[in-house]
Amino acid sequence: MDKKIIFETSPWFIIVCMLTGLIYSLILYKRKNPWTTRQSFLLGFIRFLTVSLIAFLLLGPLIRQIQNIIIKPSIVIVIDNSQSITYNYSETEINNLNSDLNRIIENLSFNDYQIEVQDLGGNKISLASNFTYDQPATNLSKTLNDIEDRYEGRNLSGVILISDGIYNQGMSPVYENYSFPLFTVGIGDTVKKQDIILKSLLYNKIVYQGNRFPLFAEISNYGYMGEGITIDVIKNNQTLATKTVSLPKNTGIQKVEFELKAENSGIQRYIISVRPKSNEFSRSNNSKEAYIEIVEGKEKILLLAPAPHPDIKVLRNAILKNDNYELQLVIPEISDYQDDKYDLAILHQLPDNKNTFNSIIENLKRENTPLFYILGSKTNITQFNNLNRCLTVRPLRNQFDNVFPALNTNFTLFNITNETQNIITDLPPILVPFGEYTIKGEVEVILFQQIGKIITNKPLLTINKNQTLKEAVLAGEGTWQWRLNEYMENFEFNGFDGLFGKIIQYLSAKEDKRKFRVYPVNNEQWDNEPVVFETEIYNDIYEKIYGQRIDLIIRNENDSSFEYSYIISPANSRFRISGLDPGVYQYTAKSVINGENAEVNGMFSVKKMQIETTTLTANHNLLKELARQSGGQFYAREQMDNLQTEIKNTDIKSMIVSSENYLAIINLKWLFFLILMIITIEWGVRKYLGGY
Repeated sequence: MDKKIIFETSPWFIIVCMLTGLIYSLILYKRKNPWTTRQSFLLGFIRFLTVSLIAFLLLGPLIRQIQNIIIKPSIVIVIDNSQSITYNYSETEINNLNSDLNRIIENLSFNDYQIEVQDLGGNKISLASNFTYDQPATNLSKTLNDIEDRYEGRNLSGVILISDGIYNQGMSPVYENYSFPLFTVGIGDTVKKQDIILKSLLYNKIVYQGNRFPLFAEISNYGYMGEGITIDVIKNNQTLATKTVSLPKNTGIQKVEFELKAENSGIQRYIISVRPKSNEFSRSNNSKEAYIEIVEGKEKILLLAPAPHPDIKVLRNAILKNDNYELQLVIPEISDYQDDKYDLAILHQLPDNKNTFNSIIENLKRENTPLFYILGSKTNITQFNNLNRCLTVRPLRNQFDNVFPALNTNFTLFNITNETQNIITDLPPILVPFGEYTIKGEVEVILFQQIGKIITNKPLLTINKNQTLKEAVLAGEGTWQWRLNEYMENFEFNGFDGLFGKIIQYLSAKEDKRKFRVYPVNNEQWDNEPVVFETEIYNDIYEKIYGQRIDLIIRNENDSSFEYSYIISPANSRFRISGLDPGVYQYTAKSVINGENAEVNGMFSVKKMQIETTTLTANHNLLKELARQSGGQFYAREQMDNLQTEIKNTDIKSMIVSSENYLAIINLKWLFFLILMIITIEWGVRKYLGGY
């Protein structure tokens, strides 16, 4: 460490400090004292030192410290511990591989290097003796980026990547630029194996009970071109469907379609399995599982209109874009009304002057069905004002006005997508009643009326915030032009359909009034990740409360149960469960809230991570390209000794990092005690000699 004293003022002031100390001591000790001249000289010298030192400290001198830190070169060894290694190597070959890895680690550790060994997940490893290859997925890009971030500013001289070059998550590492050389060692087998692989399943995750739904299986093969294979669909140990197909006479993908019926509600597990052929390299990649949630029914939406109108068609298209909705369109003399329980009713230009559907509207109001009013030239404004809870319109002489929509930037009930925001400024005007508009009740405005370039405070599209009296009002007709305009601009309808889809979703959604809620954050979970349960408990005024004990029981498909207990707090309302096997689980959560028993039930699924079996042929070309781009070198499995020899012979130097610090001398504690000691000695001597 290099130290140097620097001054904030001119160093010549040190002479002034010494003169000050000298004058002070002369004045004090030059006169006659009750002690000898030698004793006076000694005491005067002590006072000279004290005063001069204190005056010197008042100049604010600093100590500049330059510290040099030597950072040894670091080498990170990354071992691919994915499951694909075990499919290519026998137990003996894996033991031999681990022995070679241990030898490399030990030999490099004797050199002047900082050696760090890790697996794909970043877990530190000392020796590879007990190393297990059980990683269910491979993300080489993330592993290398994490190393680069962790060693930023440090002396990382190289990374040794020992892998088969197979990745199945993240982007290809060859598209990244790394700041360190990569020395890659290719393991695994690059020779294609005779194998049939069920690569993927394509299906809808949500299906309605009673409907039939398609399920597609994509199958690849090598070595069985033109041969026949049999695929089974199994549920609850029963075969639901079987198909026999011929594989293509090339290495392309064979797609097999099944049409299944959704019978029982809840999450259902389907196993799709390809019957194994003789001499297959691996049979573990012949099957996959599909988890499909079967719901009891769609939300029913009623659309009432006194006459046909172009707006009805665009509304119908926006609604039916969502598979969760079932629409009944009722127009006099075109389609008949069916008495049913509806989740939402859209009243297009209703109520009207002919009292069309008045009895139906009264019945909908009586059942507290959410209503969406759309005004137009046929609307009876007086009846509308009496019925709705959002808006009062006082028209002037039955006149109408063309207005543009303007988005209310303070709207908070739900998020308006960027696609919707982008199209609103370019939408054409629509026809609205001309007059005074007054908001009533708990209402938020989504769109204001804009006349020319002036945005008025008149609402165009409003929605009621009251959860028990859900209503919305669109005060105009001609929205068919909005949808058509968006298609002319963007060749899609996402903005228009997104806006009306959000309104319909908000109005038709059923409010959850339960005071006790326990649910998994994800209904589908991989088997290598914990299942996380969120818990919410409310009092009578729906404030969150904590401290209650929750008893959670989980049952698998074999009716085996697992019991857990936990207590939530404001800092942590989640409970995690790890180690569950793949399958469909039912859960029951119980608690006591205000002296009453509360219970909630549900389902979730745990899926097996199988992506490591979809590709088993080692990709050494990727490793070669990685090494070439980064300035490293590729080595085959049998060349591992050459790797450690080259690393040893590489002129890798330590890095010196210098840091400069400034310390005020007046802040040194030992200096304070030194001055105190000198003053104490002077005072003690004076007292001893009879002074004062």
